[in-house]
Amino acid sequence: MDESALTTVQKPPKIFALKGKKQVRALTSAERGLHVTVVACVSAAGLYMPPALIFPRKRLNPNLYDRAPPGTLRLCQESGYMTSDLFLVWLKHFCSVVKCTKVDPVLLILDGHASHKSYEAICFAKESGVILLCLPLHCTHRLQPLDVSFFGPLDTFYSQEISKWLKTHPGRIVNLYQISELFNAAYMRAATVQNAVSGYAATGINPDIFPDHLYSPSATTDQPLAIAIDALTTGDALTDSSQPVVATMDYHDALDDVSPLPHAEVPTTKKSRRSEGSTVMTSTPNMEERKDKAANQKQKEERKKLARTVKRNITLQEQDIEDGDFSADDDSDAACLYCNDTFRRSKAGEHWLQCQQCKSWCHAECAGMNPRSK
Repeated sequence: MDESALTTVQKPPKIFALKGKKQVRALTSAERGLHVTVVACVSAAGLYMPPALIFPRKRLNPNLYDRAPPGTLRLCQESGYMTSDLFLVWLKHFCSVVKCTKVDPVLLILDGHASHKSYEAICFAKESGVILLCLPLHCTHRLQPLDVSFFGPLDTFYSQEISKWLKTHPGRIVNLYQISELFNAAYMRAATVQNAVSGYAATGINPDIFPDHLYSPSATTDQPLAIAIDALTTGDALTDSSQPVVATMDYHDALDDVSPLPHAEVPTTKKSRRSEGSTVMTSTPNMEERKDKAANQKQKEERKKLARTVKRNITLQEQDIEDGDFSADDDSDAACLYCNDTFRRSKAGEHWLQCQQCKSWCHAECAGMNPRSK
């Protein structure tokens, strides 16, 4: 599976005109468009799962999905991008389609985007019989079948559909309500068995099919290995056995003398970035690591929330002192049992609950209860 972007602005196609013509006109849509994410999934046998469309909205509008591909998963998010919560929803949709179990598991190959690595999604995948295999960093353009053979034709067909729509609807621009229909026409042309099979054949999810020159570093950023960087930063001399292996390329001597290739400077400080290879995210060591990260992140969010509450209370108290209003200390104004914030300072939409024994009041959010539950 992988995500790609759809916009209301088409890529300018090639335009044919007579030689020597000064002005060549072509229709185009708005200069700044809106972003919609499409989530696609395909197997090595050429079977496509119904796609998902993520529209940039807070609330779901069914009119946006008119004439979309059959079985399209309807999602929405403020920015229109994939998030951890939406990925969990998509993963449930994936399991409902492929009918996987622990006895008959399936392998799901995806990239290492942060939204794919949430602890909740990994736990659900392991319980449902889905083995999540994360591709190595900076290799999806070679290892991801959808990037190699599907999204390219999809973008081309989608731009062609927008051009056709603009020609048949003069004076109008493409908005979010036309994306589903245009994407449906492009998706039906791009989602072929040949594209799926050729994508897996070109990638193979196997590095042995790639020639050696693809592993060579760029001539511009060709740098010694980490051992050489450590020697430069620490001042230690390199031994004969620790000489860095630098990939060399044969260039014409005359061309190299006239226009030498630029080289990036050797960094003086060592970066602490960890390189990640292909990872089975549903494995036990990875799940334990994700569990610890999720717990730490939750503690950080709780501390930030508490700090914001305290800061807001201090600000309100200082404002009351400046205005000469001391009604906050009045016993008639109810205060929350948890945050000690008064009812008079409540925001719109905040719910309060009363204890049936002590008759005290508190915020429903502070008590961790649903105000609508009975």
